Amino acid sequence: MSSGSAYLAEAYVTRKEFKEKLIEKKMDSEAANIKKLKIHRLLLQVVVVCFSPMKIIFKKVHLNSTTTTPHRVPP
Repeated sequence: MSSGSAYLAEAYVTRKEFKEKLIEKKMDSEAANIKKLKIHRLLLQVVVVCFSPMKIIFKKVHLNSTTTTPHRVPP
C-alpha cells in the first residue's frame, strides 16, 4: 500500500515540471517578440530612408532655362 507522501511527491514534481515548461514557453515567446521587433524596426528604417518626405520637399531644382527676373546690368 502506498503512502500519502508518495502522492504529494508526485504532485510536487508534476507541478514543478509544469512551471518549468511555462517559463520556457514564455522565454521562447519573448525571444520571438524581440526578433519581430528588430525586423520591424529595420523595415521602418528602410522605408523612412527610401521614402523620406524631406527629400521630396527639399529636392534641388535645376532650371533648364534662364531665370525669369531681368538681369541687372552693372553701372
